[in-house]
Amino acid sequence: MSTNVIVTGPPRSGKTTVLQQVRERVTATPGGVLAPERRVDGDRTGFDLVDVYTENSVQMAHVDRESGPGVGKYRVDVPAVDQIATRAFSHAGVDYYLIDEIAPMEIHSDTFVRRVREVLDSDVPVVAAVHYGADSGFPAEVRSRSDAIVFDLTDEPVDAATGQITEELSSTGLGTTD
Repeated sequence: MSTNVIVTGPPRSGKTTVLQQVRERVTATPGGVLAPERRVDGDRTGFDLVDVYTENSVQMAHVDRESGPGVGKYRVDVPAVDQIATRAFSHAGVDYYLIDEIAPMEIHSDTFVRRVREVLDSDVPVVAAVHYGADSGFPAEVRSRSDAIVFDLTDEPVDAATGQITEELSSTGLGTTD
């Protein structure tokens, strides 16, 4: 069984920052997905989903989408999430996975959920940001895995969490800059 590292915390606690810092410090090849915000004139209008390995991206959710499941003011493009999830978790040569984030938008995709389960059960290390506060469903399932090391950023400073995660990945044989 591989190392599964879960980073959780309230919005703006630094989950994405931890994943970015881990990516900078680990010299091995990452796969997985990132979900950067789309902003127009300072206002958040949606989210993309980016394949870490290829940098290919799709618009995952947007305030102006007319169809798809609603999450807050956004509508999710489930086929787009399916497309990226299928590719992002299938690349040969990936040494570890980054997943930002396992949250309500992404889990509307059964393909995303299935593929994330597969990589969490694989021999490849995973570092995943997980939606904070969900007491049920897939995010809660991931946070409560017996094979996961959980960093809660309400209790742990970002830099300390990054250092510990990098050290954990290093112990699996992945190269780091530290």
